[in-house]
Amino acid sequence: MKVKTKYPVLDFYKRYNKETVDDLAVVAKISASSCLKKILGKSKFNLDEAQKIARHYDLPTDVLFSDNDNFLKEVIKIHNERCNKNGYSLWNGSRI
Repeated sequence: MKVKTKYPVLDFYKRYNKETVDDLAVVAKISASSCLKKILGKSKFNLDEAQKIARHYDLPTDVLFSDNDNFLKEVIKIHNERCNKNGYSLWNGSRI
């Protein structure tokens, strides 16, 4: 079952890097259940947790924690441009 997350850009980077909620919980130094609740929007990341995760992905917090699906399309476009320059395969955004 696919669960809709509150932060599609965070979800994209988590999936692209083949990371789990447990992996993000370690990065943010919180429990996995707390991390899942925050990803689903049932509670909020505090500033320290958000900054740790943003540093992990080397992105600004406002980009990573955007809840705008259209913004994700722009992120994928930029990601694909970077990958194309470096000779990596492109990603079409499927299975988000």
